[in-house]
Amino acid sequence: MKKYVFSLLLPLFFIPLSIAGAKEATKVPEAVENDLKMPKGQEQNKALTKDIAAWVKKEPLVVLAWVSREAPKELSNLIGPQVIAALAPSNGKIAADWLIENFGPPDYWRLHQLLVAWPLSGDKIEAAAWCLKAPADARYLSFFSVADGLCRKNPPAAADWALKIKAESDRLAAIDGVTIMWARGDFAKATEWIKTLEPAEAGAAARMMLSEWKHNKQASGEDEVTAKKKWIDQLPLSSEIKEELLKPLPGGRNKK
Repeated sequence: MKKYVFSLLLPLFFIPLSIAGAKEATKVPEAVENDLKMPKGQEQNKALTKDIAAWVKKEPLVVLAWVSREAPKELSNLIGPQVIAALAPSNGKIAADWLIENFGPPDYWRLHQLLVAWPLSGDKIEAAAWCLKAPADARYLSFFSVADGLCRKNPPAAADWALKIKAESDRLAAIDGVTIMWARGDFAKATEWIKTLEPAEAGAAARMMLSEWKHNKQASGEDEVTAKKKWIDQLPLSSEIKEELLKPLPGGRNKK
């Protein structure tokens, strides 16, 4: 499987900051302020990475609030993954709660990053348990993202976790997360896995895999339409589901 690469993985000392504290007006360290005045480019990025790393060790949630609300967009994109990587090991729950409180759909992309990183570098049991308390508008994203993170480290274990989830909608979300990451890392093994699923689950997983068709190395050199039909035909699905899977969707991607 591909390894999930953060911009920079940082050591983090647990600092029990309150969510309310992260809402206060941000006092940016002088070093960071000086970095922001530098000409844009590699030198500025290098300086910011170093000084933000020092800041995030002391005030992780304050940095999260700043990078999410106040930092210039290009800077937010640069250091956002770095901040998430620092929060995940020891402050995953606090950070997830803060993101839920301060953002909503469609602005949950930072929450997705955190929930992928949390089971990778932090407490995967705590991350999975948090999903059960996620609000309705973040429920699918939560199970999908944690499954995504688990699958980056151990696809079979992630699949086992997903299938044990009791609520059908939550289970399907987790299956989606496992499927998309497993398909990207090993399309053939992911195919063998979805053959073991219940029909409804297998059909949804197959749609997800079709959206990642470019990762199917076994189909290289074949006509795409023919290759997809051959792949769909060997799945243990009803003829009705197979016909639906063969229908192209707008944009040329088969997806759920």
